[in-house]
Amino acid sequence: VFGVTSALGNPARTAKLEQMLANLALEHAVPYIGIGNEIDNETPYVEVAALVSHLADVIHDLHTGTLVFTVFQYDHLLGLPNPADYVASVPSVDFVGFTSYRFLRFEAVADVPADYFAPIDRWVRTPCAFTELGWPSRRAFPGYPTLHGSESEQVALIHRFWTQLVVGRPVAFASWSALHDLADWREGDPIVEVGHVFESTGL
Repeated sequence: VFGVTSALGNPARTAKLEQMLANLALEHAVPYIGIGNEIDNETPYVEVAALVSHLADVIHDLHTGTLVFTVFQYDHLLGLPNPADYVASVPSVDFVGFTSYRFLRFEAVADVPADYFAPIDRWVRTPCAFTELGWPSRRAFPGYPTLHGSESEQVALIHRFWTQLVVGRPVAFASWSALHDLADWREGDPIVEVGHVFESTGL
């Protein structure tokens, strides 16, 4: 997934990004290219969405069959007053992807409602992707009493995702956030920045 904000208002960087994406599609025949990650968190959003659509058109004009997607932060999107408008603002992409870290909102995998992803069906009629899913293996987070994790909860999330949470919804692909933990950590380590919350989300 390629970030795009550094190219906003910068024709030279936009041209380099266009060339890089074209090379990927033409020389490597990749089936998918992601443009923009969690773009609902980016500002100015309208300009970001327009650039994503422009770059998608650049790839489509090559007629390589490469499918283009962009990524939204699902849990954040749910809290916006008009999530469907955000998704509709990138009409040139073939489908959309989502990141989702439900451990930030629910204490256990079993607490996630079975219809948690149901709103997607109101936003799109195409398959979607889940580019980052995750649950921590760390059991406790000092100062954050509602955050909990374990390896068994990670397994439970994978099982529940496929058997309940996306049943009936076409999914192009789904990816765990990381194969390995993002840093060395120990139970009881202090949480001094937001990144520490994600350290144990690797499988």
